[in-house]
Amino acid sequence: MSTEDPVAFEYQGYLLFNGIYEVSSLNSKYEGSRSEARATLSELFDSYEKGDQGTKKGYEDLDLPNYIRDDDSVEEKLSTVADFLISHRYLYEDRESTDAYYQGEEVEVEVPHVQDTDIYWYHPEYMLFRGSKDDVQEAREHTRTKFGADANLRSVDFTSNFLLWLFYKHCKDDPLYDACEFDGGLSISALTDTTLEGDRDPFGETNQVDDSTNLRRCVPMIAGILKDKNISLLEGYFQLYDDYRLKTQIGNGRVHIKASDGDIQSSNDVRRLAMSLSFLQELLQLYDCWQDLPAQERIPPYGFFEDLYETAKDLGVEIDSMSDDMLNRYGNKRDEDWLS
Repeated sequence: MSTEDPVAFEYQGYLLFNGIYEVSSLNSKYEGSRSEARATLSELFDSYEKGDQGTKKGYEDLDLPNYIRDDDSVEEKLSTVADFLISHRYLYEDRESTDAYYQGEEVEVEVPHVQDTDIYWYHPEYMLFRGSKDDVQEAREHTRTKFGADANLRSVDFTSNFLLWLFYKHCKDDPLYDACEFDGGLSISALTDTTLEGDRDPFGETNQVDDSTNLRRCVPMIAGILKDKNISLLEGYFQLYDDYRLKTQIGNGRVHIKASDGDIQSSNDVRRLAMSLSFLQELLQLYDCWQDLPAQERIPPYGFFEDLYETAKDLGVEIDSMSDDMLNRYGNKRDEDWLS
């Protein structure tokens, strides 16, 4: 951190990453070292300047990697994320008309509102946008325009099949990385919340569970899966490097790390981001591994769904049968016939 800039690093809002993108078709001018790519990007991005007229938009260099390296509260295993990181803050100014009084008369004035989104580039592979959904959309579209043909941003969607696989691994107490070619840094301590969506059943079109003590024996969760509903959200406690317990919500294309719970709660803003970005780096590597697995390892086996059905009966829940649509869908994905 430069001695000319003693201001402490801060962020506004939640640790809510509403845009996660894989960077592809990257122009060679960004493929050098991180410092070279950062310099090129700084030239590309217009600096934000607050203006008196019209709508202003632009970027600030956050220099988060140096803040991470210089913060004594950030452990070495968390600080390694800075080695790959390029960080900027996108700001844009909206003006809202409102009534005010000037010299005793009611007049219409414009009040400026500055919105922001933080952009974290795991150079060169992934780009993350932290902010509200609308602010991320604005930042993403402006950033795509700035890159033009020099890069393609493809949304990383943590699909319902991936969330089902995480639930399956948790139910079986299987290591997440047993089929990967590397040892990763994530494990699941507990799953507490979920949302499943699909055709209407006794729970409606959406099965929502909050603060469950044991999602593995939760009736709305089990019934939703057996009736062919898709998991759109999964939340629980994850261990990062066996040292940090994080309450995290994973959904379709978004991740929310809860700063009010787990080991992140007592951290300053720099350590919170170091922890969050390390978690996301590990999650993206795990998702990459899962996508490359053969279908029979990517999709849970028939026996898993049969176990859920038996668990439902043990809990006294009357489920006539497992959905044929569900059996057909997952059986086909594994290239197996589950209906004969």
